[in-house]
Formats: sequence, structure tokens, C-alpha cells
Amino acid sequence: METKSRSSIKGARKRADLLRMFIVAGLLVGPMLALSTTSHALPQVRSSSFSLGSSPRAGAPSAMPGEGVELPAVRQTPLEVPAGAEAVVNRFIKNQQSGARGTEYAEGRKIVTGDLDNDGAPDIAVLYTLEGAHGGNDYNQYLAVFLSINGKYVYKAHRRVGGRFERNMDLKSIENGKVLFDTMEYLPKDPSCCPSKKGSTQFTLSQGKLIEIKPGPTK
Repeated sequence: METKSRSSIKGARKRADLLRMFIVAGLLVGPMLALSTTSHALPQVRSSSFSLGSSPRAGAPSAMPGEGVELPAVRQTPLEVPAGAEAVVNRFIKNQQSGARGTEYAEGRKIVTGDLDNDGAPDIAVLYTLEGAHGGNDYNQYLAVFLSINGKYVYKAHRRVGGRFERNMDLKSIENGKVLFDTMEYLPKDPSCCPSKKGSTQFTLSQGKLIEIKPGPTK
């Protein structure tokens, strides 16, 4: 009987020891599991915001949340163009389209202001492009100038200044009575889409005509 009693006491002690081990293990493992779960949490995915609510195209620039992606401006008409000037230009180009039986490439229009006739009033110069003249596939670029006379813009002159297989023109400014351009001219092996020779030129209004003044060769 004494032997059985001692065995029962030993068994109870072992069970108590095991119970304490489980309790301690539970107290330690619980926080460790919580820490492990936190440290392996999946990172949040940044969302990209695009203007107009459109989904991004392949190769489109990414944006941080809240930044958005602005689409480039189409028209290149500076904000300082005087009131009423664009309406005059629109009427003029509409008549030119009818005469040439072509269509204006509206995204290629550019207007700059400056004093062309040295009277202190802001005149305007316009670069515009007509496509498909007389049913063809070519395009032609034109320069037109309008002088400020008695508070109104009056057409004075225009001429063709560039086009396919000749040169592409980029209107820059009016300075010292001259209309300034950057140019891209064709080299012998250039494709029709892409002239590659950079240059510049300028035009002056003389006796009602636009005269080109090309810069001399650089030394």
C-alpha cells in the first residue's frame, strides 16, 4: 500500500510539472506568434492615380497616390495673347482652308506676341499647318502676321515657310521686329517623317511682305 501511495504521489508531481511547462510555454509562444505574424504582414500596395479616371496605358508614367498624371497641353497658345486675337486668327485660317481645300492641323497652331512695326503695341505672329491640300497627303506650314491698329488686329501678310520634305518650323518669339523660328531640315537619308538637321531662321515684315533672313554660317 505504501508503494502504491508513493507512485501516486510521483505521478501527480509529474502531471503538475507538465502542466506548469505547458502554461509557461503558452505564455511565451503566444507573444512570439503575434510578433511573427506582425513581422510577416504583407506590404500595402501603392495605388496610382490617373487623370480622367482612365486606366494606365502600357508604358505610361506611374504616379504616387494623390499626384495624378497630367496630359500634355495640345494647343500652344501662350496665355498673354490679347483678347480678341484668336477670333481674328480663326476667321483667317478658315478662309485659308477653303482656298487651299485643306484642313488645319489644329494641334500645330502656335501664336506669339511682340512689336513688329515698332509702334509699341503688341502684334501677333501665327504658325499654322494645312494638311491634304487639293486632295494630297502632304502638309504645309504657314506664317501669318497681324498688326495692332487702333485697338484691333489687322491681317498684313502670310507665306508658306515649311512642309513635308522641306523643313519643320517651330515658332519661338517676336524680338526686335523679327519673327524667330527653330527649324528641323532634312538630311539626304532622313525619312519623310523625321528631319534631323537643327537650325534657325527669322522673318521680318517689309513693305507688306514677309522676308526671310537666314543666319550666316557659324565660325
